[in-house]
Amino acid sequence: MNRIRVARFFSVLLAAGLLAGCGSKDPDVLLEQGVRAYGTGHYRTAARALEKAVRLEPRHAQAQLWCGVALWKAGHGEQAVLHFLMAAQLEPGNPMPLEYAALVQAERGEWPDVAKRLNEAFRRMPDSPRILNAMGVASAMRGNAAAAHAQLAQARRLSPQYAPIVFNEAVLARDALKAPEEARRLFERYLEMAPDGDKAESARQALEALSPAPAPAPTAARPVRKLTNDRAGGLMKQAHAAIQRKDFDEAAVRLLEAVEASPGSPEALWELARLYDVSSAQPARATETYRAFIRGFADDPRAAEARLRVNALAGRRIESPATPASPPPGTLSGGELVFRKPELRNPKEARAALQLGIPFFQRQDWDRAQFYFKRVIEADDSLPEGFYYLGLVYCYKHDYEHARQLLQNALSKRPEWSDARCMLARVYMQQKLGIKAVEHLNEILKTDPSYADAYYELGSYYRGTSSRKSQVRTWYSRYLQLAPKGQYAPQVSTWLAANP
Repeated sequence: MNRIRVARFFSVLLAAGLLAGCGSKDPDVLLEQGVRAYGTGHYRTAARALEKAVRLEPRHAQAQLWCGVALWKAGHGEQAVLHFLMAAQLEPGNPMPLEYAALVQAERGEWPDVAKRLNEAFRRMPDSPRILNAMGVASAMRGNAAAAHAQLAQARRLSPQYAPIVFNEAVLARDALKAPEEARRLFERYLEMAPDGDKAESARQALEALSPAPAPAPTAARPVRKLTNDRAGGLMKQAHAAIQRKDFDEAAVRLLEAVEASPGSPEALWELARLYDVSSAQPARATETYRAFIRGFADDPRAAEARLRVNALAGRRIESPATPASPPPGTLSGGELVFRKPELRNPKEARAALQLGIPFFQRQDWDRAQFYFKRVIEADDSLPEGFYYLGLVYCYKHDYEHARQLLQNALSKRPEWSDARCMLARVYMQQKLGIKAVEHLNEILKTDPSYADAYYELGSYYRGTSSRKSQVRTWYSRYLQLAPKGQYAPQVSTWLAANP
């Protein structure tokens, strides 16, 4: 699940405001209050607001869905299922409420009901590998290995790169089909596809159990330097034992001691980076340790992998610390992905979500706009508008770091988009990175010389520099020529009059 970090005083004030606001009789207001409470982890408060919303308007599908999510997180799974089923009834083409109902009932071990919900969801979206994957899990849990095998195979045909399917096929081959060679092949395939996936450690342990023979000696293509002393070797063994116990804090301490005991060997440092990255999910520490590895052992073949992981970890942290969570992913397994990458892109669904989000954006209802713009990305991550509008929301919420990443993503998909480039320049201004901002503004004028706002931003950036006064006049005059009734025309005219 996404991790939501909100300033303590804001959480307290917000919770108090939500409790007071539960007197509202507007279901949309109550929905918004519930979403905000959910986003800050106040699940019971969220449930109270959302239950009132659905009492006032039982046919409000979104309120029913959110009410189910909040009740589920508050520990009321049975009630949650009722709201999910009501949402499914109100939106007969939407499989998501049924997937949520299946998820809750799977946690309760109600596998016949899980199968029923998923079969209905499948009728609504028969080309969804995610639903077929969940159906395969449900069939396996009911003891129907043949059906599970067929459903997982069909899911993999629809989405060959969807790694969870391969992991589930491997488990099925090992446990139900009694085919260890096939299981071994599938676990290896899963690790090739998702070496840092949430099931990677389980896959490695399964392979170790399926292959009890000792691993072959390292080849010349990937030399392994021995630890320089017995103490470091002993510390490494203690770290490995701690990892087996899942005592990752203890493992980190022993590995740090091994690094100090054997500074000339990369092994302890590499294992420490992998521990932070994969086992204990500490991306900041993983990044720092990978960078230390690159600095100290640039000639090691693993340095290239370390650089890839540094880049990947940098792209992982895109969520705003004050963002209310959207409903959890409609799958039978969780994860910390900020955006659910679509198995199959759905441009129609993405456009529909965009149209739903824009009115909220225009009303400055940032939280609901954010929710729908995230749905755009999750439906079709090739559509630049989703990243652009979500970036604008973060701009208006003063979260410039995440706004920058989103706008960069939008530009990577549509480099000629002047609006996105200009907003990115403004974000760089806010981050005191004026040189980067000017680069982007000049790039706009190369490709779109009639884009008025670029002249305004350049003039405003250099307005306090006396040596640039003549250039500022030129830029501002050009802005007025292009946009005589533009947003910034009054202040530009005032400055020009005061600086003849």
